[in-house]
Amino acid sequence: MKQSKTLPKRLSKKLKEEIKRRYNYVCYVCGIKFPSRKLTIHRIQAKRYNLPIDKNYLIPLCRGCHRKVEKDIRILEESLNLILRREKAEKAVYVSHGHNVP
Repeated sequence: MKQSKTLPKRLSKKLKEEIKRRYNYVCYVCGIKFPSRKLTIHRIQAKRYNLPIDKNYLIPLCRGCHRKVEKDIRILEESLNLILRREKAEKAVYVSHGHNVP
């Protein structure tokens, strides 16, 4: 995906639907599948975690989890740590098979 310096303040319906579809309409935190209209899109604060600013850090959350995350960011940080560990492991497997890291 193309990386950008910023994302628009208001996300388009098309982009929101793309994010939900990418995660198979599953809430990033609780792991439950919801109808599209029951999911919201949350922006992970890229600068806070020293991440690139792009749409890879937009995640679907059900309304209940979104409220919890807004109150206590540690809930999301635990999920984010799992994702970062998974990405690191995927790169390690990719390299171990003799490929260059993309």
